[in-house]
Amino acid sequence: MNMNVFGNRLLSDYADEEVRALSGVTGFKLENSSDTTLGENVAKKIFYSYGTIRDGVLVGETQVVDIITIKDGTAYHFVYSSSPENLASDLPIVQKMADSLEFKPIPSFALG
Repeated sequence: MNMNVFGNRLLSDYADEEVRALSGVTGFKLENSSDTTLGENVAKKIFYSYGTIRDGVLVGETQVVDIITIKDGTAYHFVYSSSPENLASDLPIVQKMADSLEFKPIPSFALG
């Protein structure tokens, strides 16, 4: 997922805003946050969980890994979500996928 980031915003400020926005989600709990890289860019890795609701009833928990970076004024999110029982076994694969990402320039012929 990507989104435009207006102005010259710091990654740490942007990540903090994302966490504040998520804090309104039912059952939100920030597990931890750390520095990392995504596509050779400085990034923030955020682990959090939230309540899984079906038909208005809390039925479980979803855990999320969200790796955020900002490149050329655009925020990029690499997001993986899973049930708690699957997350630990999936993390090595998720990390390999995140490590393989690259930001490549758009060829001039594709710009029209």
